[in-house]
Amino acid sequence: MARTLVAQGVRTLGLTLVLLFGVASAHAEGYRCVGERPTVDESDAAAAVEWKRAAVRGRVGKDLGYYKTLRYYYVAQRGICDVGTYLTERVVLAPFLGFTLRVHQDVAEALRRAEGRLVPAPKVRRIGSLQVRTIRGPFGRSPWLSNHALGTAIDIEPGRNLYLSPDELEVLSEVSGLELLLNVDHDAGARWDSLDRAQSAFVAKVGPWRRAQSRRARELQRLARKGDAGAAQERDQIRAALKTAGGRKLRAARRKGFLNLPRALVVALEAEGMTWCTDFVSGADLMHFEMRTAL
Repeated sequence: MARTLVAQGVRTLGLTLVLLFGVASAHAEGYRCVGERPTVDESDAAAAVEWKRAAVRGRVGKDLGYYKTLRYYYVAQRGICDVGTYLTERVVLAPFLGFTLRVHQDVAEALRRAEGRLVPAPKVRRIGSLQVRTIRGPFGRSPWLSNHALGTAIDIEPGRNLYLSPDELEVLSEVSGLELLLNVDHDAGARWDSLDRAQSAFVAKVGPWRRAQSRRARELQRLARKGDAGAAQERDQIRAALKTAGGRKLRAARRKGFLNLPRALVVALEAEGMTWCTDFVSGADLMHFEMRTAL
């Protein structure tokens, strides 16, 4: 019941956004929408038919109500009207570093080529691929279909390669004293080097930085009590930075780092068309690689 309510809530927001873009009601050619797109009711009816296929249920992994919600996102946001065909024909099984992943057929080819560059192949503990869901990030879940739902993204060792928010990245840069190269205009090796240096510097410097910032905040507090508005503002900024540095992810980063991907793996994947997603508006998703040209 709770799962259905969550799905309905996400759907309501998502359909509101869809309407803002003027998405109308269509039939499919192959799996792509042609002409007017189906209504919600038409998509729901198609979902009920597709749900009878064991291969579709195996890829979605949840109940029919959940599939109806997400299915319409494929239609409205991605122009995929025959979702069952897409999930069972365009999404294929692909071997990669000892795992068998469900990914888009173009991603499967990119992974095959990337693994050919990796001699010896690195050992990784976990890789996520197809997940029929919306985007989730450091600020919670959004109403937009994830690239994981398209099979165009993989996550490598999510517990050891973190999704850092803009605030966390700002603190990381401040503590380390280093500029972070996050824009994908920089090559993958340069971005990895930048983050690796910042990781080492952060671990070494964060303790002294926190003590110095705490002392400064106390000094500013005394001035703020005397009516100094500028001191109060700076005090609040320091307190916010200290709170971010003491948060769950950066505390974990002090113990085990926030980036544990082999450099060669990052470089090989980008060389074969998989973007390492350090450049999201919502932060740097260090576990996440996606093919932005697959659809």
